[in-house]
Amino acid sequence: MGSVQRKTFLLAVVLGGAILAAFPGAVAAQEMERQAECTWDQPNVLPAAVDYYQVELQQLVGEIILDSKIFERVEERSLEVTVSYGYVYRFRVKCVDVNGQVGPWSLWSNEHSPETLLGEHLGQ
Repeated sequence: MGSVQRKTFLLAVVLGGAILAAFPGAVAAQEMERQAECTWDQPNVLPAAVDYYQVELQQLVGEIILDSKIFERVEERSLEVTVSYGYVYRFRVKCVDVNGQVGPWSLWSNEHSPETLLGEHLGQ
């Protein structure tokens, strides 16, 4: 008797930043992602010129914080981040001046989800 060989294939397709995966015999979770830009105004809380910013980005479901990331050195007044559909995001910023003095955290931005952004920035 001859043996039958089974081959399993993994198919991943990238469509505009969304990754769709198909697995034989199982339904794969589809996580959709997109880019969003966090923007903020120049602060006036430090006496010297701003050298860079620190940005904290949180991912939430309701009041539950699922993930929190701190970007330690952002040299512009904006930061492009990847966000996933089905979640809400907010961020806050603090600045570090050329003398190494660290300012306080800003207030949290308004909360946004990828579904509500539609070309807007997270800071609006």
